[in-house]
Amino acid sequence: MILTWNFWAQALFGVLVTGTGFTYLGWRAWQLWLVGSRHPVPYIFFSLEFMMYFSSVLWFVDMLWTSDRPRRPAILPVDNHRDWPTVDILIPCCREPTDLVKETVLAALWQDYPAEKFTVHVCDDGKDDELREWIEHEHAVNGTNVRYIRRVKTPGVPHHAKAGNVNHAISLTTGEFVGILDADMLVRSEYLRRMLAQFSDARVAFVQCPQAYYNVPDGDPLGQVCTFFYDIIMKHRDTRNSAPSVGTGVVFRRKALEEVGGISTGTLTEDFDTSLKLHGRGWHTVYITDKLQYGLVPTDLRSALRQRERWAIGTLEILAKRNPLFAPGLSWHQRVMYMSAAMSYLTPPGIVVFIVLPLLTLFWDWPIMPVTAGNTQTLIFLLVPYLLVTRLVIYVMYWNVQDATTARNRDFQLFLWMSPFLCVALWRFVISFVKPTSFKVTNAKKKDGDRKCFEPPEIVSDLLKCWFHVAYLGLGIAAVVYRGLQWDPSSCVDSFKFASQILYVLLNVQSVMAPVVYVLFTFNKGPADRRERLDYNKFGVPVIDPKKVAPKPGKFVWLLEVVPLVWGVFYLVIFGGFASGYTFGCDVYFSGSLPPISESLWSESTRLIVQ
Repeated sequence: MILTWNFWAQALFGVLVTGTGFTYLGWRAWQLWLVGSRHPVPYIFFSLEFMMYFSSVLWFVDMLWTSDRPRRPAILPVDNHRDWPTVDILIPCCREPTDLVKETVLAALWQDYPAEKFTVHVCDDGKDDELREWIEHEHAVNGTNVRYIRRVKTPGVPHHAKAGNVNHAISLTTGEFVGILDADMLVRSEYLRRMLAQFSDARVAFVQCPQAYYNVPDGDPLGQVCTFFYDIIMKHRDTRNSAPSVGTGVVFRRKALEEVGGISTGTLTEDFDTSLKLHGRGWHTVYITDKLQYGLVPTDLRSALRQRERWAIGTLEILAKRNPLFAPGLSWHQRVMYMSAAMSYLTPPGIVVFIVLPLLTLFWDWPIMPVTAGNTQTLIFLLVPYLLVTRLVIYVMYWNVQDATTARNRDFQLFLWMSPFLCVALWRFVISFVKPTSFKVTNAKKKDGDRKCFEPPEIVSDLLKCWFHVAYLGLGIAAVVYRGLQWDPSSCVDSFKFASQILYVLLNVQSVMAPVVYVLFTFNKGPADRRERLDYNKFGVPVIDPKKVAPKPGKFVWLLEVVPLVWGVFYLVIFGGFASGYTFGCDVYFSGSLPPISESLWSESTRLIVQ
């Protein structure tokens, strides 16, 4: 069931955010027109506010345009096991560590499913002879239902990386269903029975389960658990037949794949593009919340960034090539879903400007939010409710999520600190029309020739990669010190402006600093040996204990709640004071009573900069 009190609370706050935001921005637009400022900053900032508002409304539509979650069977019943369908599990790999792939194969074989009904195929694009010998030995000597596939790549002919590898394997197999697992993904023994139970409807093209991980550092400092996507967004999308595939932990109906020509090629996010094609053909898709697969997140910053940049470029490719708004066969919710996913990768340049611009106002007194004389109170009355409900809806969305404090704060941090890197991804997408982007395997082993003659220490290399974040932190400290030296404590107006500016900058700084803190101070970047959190049965098969592999809550994550709390209390006090007629000793500034000066000079002198 998804239409719970939590859903209705999300819906309520979503409507409140939409309504208060519309009222606030409408009034702001009117004020900008009345003020007629010649300075470009107010118009830039207002455009960014509108961009953020439109993006959030699109997300609310994506999430809350939903219905009750359909009841589905939890697992295939044992009494009719002779009628269970045949399945081919494909494990594409390319230069991943051999022992890693072996354990993935063992876990895939250890299924609560008749051995004669499924076969595991290792699709090796990395020419790993050790892996081939091991698989051939397992099949020949032990009679294990595992096969080795190595395709021949003709020079000069596009081989389409993972998608081409999977499509080649599909052409050599015959199972009614096709499962795909990344080379590092360990599945639980009930994986096939739970996934295949969802295919009772002949219109279902694929079933997807969430990606989970067994090596996430405690506190999830880089937001790699992706709670917002898997535990919030995908559940809502599932109710409207809009859940996409994520490329691993997915089982396809072979008939559906054949209808769309197999896994999509020519894109970095073949899973997303394949989903769009299937939705366009009228096929249904299913997302289940059971965590049935566990893999590895990149533990070094560069690999983590490369992975997310690849997702961004691939999604933007689909926007450019398919244009979900006009793609044939999609429902309206599916169009919204694909567009909102693409929009999330178009907004980062605006987000970067949105967090940098207020910081610069600490050096230059730029008019961020100019209002006409006597309308400062109105600004506060419209802005504070909008900010408050925007913050509260985040708490409501994460209410039923495991370790909600960590998830809520890490996802919000990720939204800001990834923006500069996603700007780079957007640029690479633009230039990819001139020079195509290649696919790089996240967990691949390095060849001997890959190492450069000189490589700086990893910590130096990572800090150089985070140059924007380091610069922002330095500039933020300098700006706060500079503004503090300019602050006039005897002026209530200057005190109000100073407090609001500092709180806004601190709110951004604590998010932007996440990768820098990870590089400099996160000494526990996950288990030293990935096997530390795994159990093994007497046959050497890795067994997942969900409680054991889950990252522990961060010791200091609660500190991320402090600045938002102070920020919220500050504006609530101001709002409450104004509502009761108290102007904090700034009667002339806040009340709008005209002093004996010209009205034009009064309008100029009462412009408020609120961060």
